[in-house]
Amino acid sequence: MIEVRIDNIDSVIKQLKEKQILISKAENNRQFRRSTGQLLVSRAKLNIENSTAGNIPYKPLANSTRKQKIRQGYTDKPLERTGLLKSSLNFETNSGLYITAMNYLKYHQSDEPRTKLPQRKAIAITTADGRQIEKYLIRAIKG
Repeated sequence: MIEVRIDNIDSVIKQLKEKQILISKAENNRQFRRSTGQLLVSRAKLNIENSTAGNIPYKPLANSTRKQKIRQGYTDKPLERTGLLKSSLNFETNSGLYITAMNYLKYHQSDEPRTKLPQRKAIAITTADGRQIEKYLIRAIKG
């Protein structure tokens, strides 16, 4: 067994606990949840349009799937056929923040191992999104 000594760990833990308390307070702030929900839903729709998870491109469709979609008159972009998935994206803030969408989004969003359906996350928080959410959080904390 290797023992690792971490200097100033108590200070880091204290800072994290203080931030956790502030975040807990902001979670109950309706405007924070609304602003964050609007950001996440708009980014998810943009991700679907751009075929990316944040800035990471989706795995391309299988040739057979791409050809079938084109033959049926649809776009050959992943996660877009009729537009139903993208238009179903929404959020609720009643007792927290919940992103809602067509049920099958959960399969694309999942981190579970997969054999057939490639992961194509619509909801992916980039560094810039994280900074924006942090601004919302600070605004909620300051009241």
